[in-house]
Amino acid sequence: MNNSFFSIFVWILCLAALAVGARNFELGLSLDGPLYAAISRNVARTGELFFLHGSIPDFQPFAEHPHLGFWIHALFFKIFPAADWSARIPGHLCYIGFLLMFYYWVRKFSSNWVATVSVLLLWIWPVFSNYFSNFYLDPGALIFGFGAIILLYESVKSSKLVYAILAGLLLGLCVLYKGLTVLGFGFPCAFIVISHVYRYQKIQLRPLFLALACVSALAFVVTLYWAMTRASRVPDFFEIYWSRQVANRFGRSLNWGAFF
Repeated sequence: MNNSFFSIFVWILCLAALAVGARNFELGLSLDGPLYAAISRNVARTGELFFLHGSIPDFQPFAEHPHLGFWIHALFFKIFPAADWSARIPGHLCYIGFLLMFYYWVRKFSSNWVATVSVLLLWIWPVFSNYFSNFYLDPGALIFGFGAIILLYESVKSSKLVYAILAGLLLGLCVLYKGLTVLGFGFPCAFIVISHVYRYQKIQLRPLFLALACVSALAFVVTLYWAMTRASRVPDFFEIYWSRQVANRFGRSLNWGAFF
């Protein structure tokens, strides 16, 4: 029975990959895709990792998002020609990777049938699937953030320190991919730790220690990235990022709901 359900899931995953991958050879990227692709192409051509530019005067330098997503796409532009179809490859890989992770995670707490239906519902949700057929930074942030949630849960459940450290490293990569988006993954991570702290109706120090290890690994990645950026051609990158993404966008309205 398990093999039967797994076969069904594999077919659904293949169909989902084809449904998204069929758009791989369409011409044109929408919304922010062309700008992001131009930035990554310039990184691939010049080898300049920190001064991001897409030949638009208003974004000199581009500091709306951190660097990791552009570095990964630049790597693909080094391997393949810089084109619309190659710019979509990282998103497609994230799509398949996330559906696999999501399937096994749901199956862990439920059944093969529920996991398969859950993946099917995600597949037929066009807003979700279409995000992976463009050059967006959300797919990479989703992979790293969701992976961190899984690893942190396994850490507090099995008391394995290595999982907590890996979870923190993934959260750090999420920051490098799409900055403050990591806050969205902070709430479930906090819930995992808190629920295990009071699991036996008494305070347990082990989950708190693992949470500290996770936060320390996150801080290490972000601090290393901060130091590298400070030593680059754009030492004021974080000041520009904060001004554009937080102060100008949320500061005037003081809308904390929009902030998160």
